Amino acid sequence: MHSLQIPTNWAPLTTAKFASAIGRSAQTIRAHHCRTGQAFGIRPVKVGRLLLWPADEVAGLLGQTTEAEA
Repeated sequence: MHSLQIPTNWAPLTTAKFASAIGRSAQTIRAHHCRTGQAFGIRPVKVGRLLLWPADEVAGLLGQTTEAEA
């Protein structure tokens, strides 16, 4: 059995919040992930049915810095 190591400071975004942050629909994000395994260069972690997107990578996509980077 594999154990997933998730950093304690990892803050995931749901697909809906990721889509809202970049100005796209959640269905667009899911379609990109379905076709390529990623969306806009970001790979999610799948937990059950959920796709959880790393907030720090989303912030990087938007040109923002996170508290961990500052």
